[in-house]
Amino acid sequence: MFPFPHGGTPKEPEVADRAIKLLQEAKEAETKGVEQLEALFHFMKEYYSEIWIN
Repeated sequence: MFPFPHGGTPKEPEVADRAIKLLQEAKEAETKGVEQLEALFHFMKEYYSEIWIN
């Protein structure tokens, strides 16, 4: 939406609103992704401990 070097039109209300919406959606998706990665990490950590340490 804001390509280098010209930068688009971030001061136009419609463009700014769309950019904000897209950034919020991206943040939500990334947050869910990190949660999934953390769950997988904890699962793998438990599995590793169970198999190799016990």
